Amino acid sequence: FPVTITQPEESKKVTKTVPQTTPKAQVDTNALKAAAGDFAAVATGTAQDIVLENKDIKVTFTTHGGKIKQVVLKNFKTYNSFAANQNTPLTIYDESFDKVSFELPTTKGKIDLYKLYFNQVQVNKNADPAKETAQSISFALTLANGQQVAQTYTLAPSGFLLDQQVKLTGLDGVLKNESVQFNWSENVQATEKDLNENRKATVNYLLAEDEEFDQLSENPSSANDATLDKPLTWLSFKKKYFLSGFITKNQPIEKAQIWGTPNTEDSAIS
Repeated sequence: FPVTITQPEESKKVTKTVPQTTPKAQVDTNALKAAAGDFAAVATGTAQDIVLENKDIKVTFTTHGGKIKQVVLKNFKTYNSFAANQNTPLTIYDESFDKVSFELPTTKGKIDLYKLYFNQVQVNKNADPAKETAQSISFALTLANGQQVAQTYTLAPSGFLLDQQVKLTGLDGVLKNESVQFNWSENVQATEKDLNENRKATVNYLLAEDEEFDQLSENPSSANDATLDKPLTWLSFKKKYFLSGFITKNQPIEKAQIWGTPNTEDSAIS
């Protein structure tokens, strides 16, 4: 990856200020800034990658959106990797096949946090991933008059859970009194020997009321969907043996629209 922050043997905090320079690629920066409304100052920038890992997973973050870019399961691999006698770890989440957005309702329209550039980064990580201490990374973007959006991720010494906290400061006159919208679309990758079994990937969820569990039908040949009007405690993309999901912490998801569409012709993606 382009950028990782290395540490000495003892963990320490590192604060980085990421320069807000325009990428070399041809982009209409004026249009980006206009669409970003009150967040125009952080609508353009240069993305940098930062890695946290414990003994079970390796997580790559990016300053573009202050979001997760990739998650690798260090002690698992796909069937194809196993058959080829390779030690390539299994990638359970990647921005190339997981598309997410985090939309804030503002007085000038919806703003996707994951399209903005977070220009302040603070990292608390271990030089040795096996060290038994939690690690964290905080992204922040600061606007006029001290207005700020901050996202903090905390990774335990072991296991597969990554905690995320979002803090909004001084945005009362910018935000509308409406719900935040989180969108997540995944093209499920082939990890098993039998692609038909791989295409039985589904979305499952837990309703907050009475902790009622349910899921979309595991149908490998036809699309299906569901509108969930009751609050949800969590939902996940379930594959044959692996899943990636979103678990609420302080309050449930108010409602959700979920769907699954199998691709029966693609030999690489189900």
